[in-house]
Amino acid sequence: MRKISLLFLILLIAFSPLIGQDKLPMVARNETPLDVTLHLRSMHLSPDTIDIHSGIFPSFIIDSMNIIIDENKMLEPILDRLRNIKEKTSDDKIRIVHIGDSHVRGKMFPNKVRDRLQMEFGESVEYESFGINGATSFTFTNPRWIKKVKQLNPDFLILSFGTNESHNKRYQKVVHLQQLDELIQLLKKEYGPLPILFTTPPGSYTNYRTRNRRRVYNKNTKTIEVTNAIKEYAQNHGYPLWDLFSTVGGEKGACKNWMSANLMRPDHVHFYQEGYELQGELLYQALMKQYNQYVIR
Repeated sequence: MRKISLLFLILLIAFSPLIGQDKLPMVARNETPLDVTLHLRSMHLSPDTIDIHSGIFPSFIIDSMNIIIDENKMLEPILDRLRNIKEKTSDDKIRIVHIGDSHVRGKMFPNKVRDRLQMEFGESVEYESFGINGATSFTFTNPRWIKKVKQLNPDFLILSFGTNESHNKRYQKVVHLQQLDELIQLLKKEYGPLPILFTTPPGSYTNYRTRNRRRVYNKNTKTIEVTNAIKEYAQNHGYPLWDLFSTVGGEKGACKNWMSANLMRPDHVHFYQEGYELQGELLYQALMKQYNQYVIR
C-alpha cells in the first residue's frame, strides 16, 4: 500500500508544472499562405518627406498656414513624378514654367523656388520663368506670349499676376474674371489638362503728391479685391491656389510686414532681393508641404 501511495506522489509531482498552463500549441497545418507584405510605398508610408525649415525674418510675421489649396488634387500627377525622382525609380524630368509680371521678370522670386527644388530633387526639375513688366493676366492672352509659353514646354504652370490689376483705377472684378478665363481657355486649347497653380499678389502701396510736392503712400486697398477674384476663379474652376497675400498678413498686415522688415523698395511696389527670395522660399515651402502630405497619405 505504501508503494502505491509513493508511486502516486511521484506522478503528481512530475505533472504538476502542466497544471494551469494554456493548452500546448497544435502542430501547424498546411493552411492558405499569408498575403505578401506590402512595400512601404504601396502602403503609402514613404519615408521620403522633405524637411521644411522656416527661417523667416525676425520682424516678419506669417499670419497664415502657408499652404496650397488643391481640393481637386490637380497637382497629384506632378507630386507623384517628384516622388519617383526623389526615390530614383524614374529618369523622368519635370519642367515647371512660372509666368507673371515684373515680380517674376526680375528672376529673384522664381530662381529661389528653382534653387530650392533642385537642392531636393536635382536637375531633373527644370524651372523656367517668363515675366513682363506691367503685365496683367490679360497681357498673356496675346498670341505672341501664348506661343512663347508653349515654346517653354511646361509640365506644370504657375501664374503670378495681380499687382498691376490692383493699380488699375478702373478695376472691375467682373472684367478681371473674364480676363482670367480667357487666358485659361487659351492655355487649355494649347495644352489640354495642364496642372496650373494660381498665386495672389504680395501687396503694395498707392501714392499721390501733396500740394508741396511731398509724396504720400497708402496701402493699396484694391489688392484684397484682386486677391478675392483670383481665389474665386481658382475655386470655381477647380484650380490649386497659393494665397501669398493672406500668408504674409493680408489686408491688415501684408504691407506693414514688408515695410517693417525693410524688404520693399522705395517705390512701395517692388522688393529688394531678400523680399523676392522670401516669396520664393514661401512658395517652395508650400509646395513641399503639399508634397509631404501626398507621400505619407
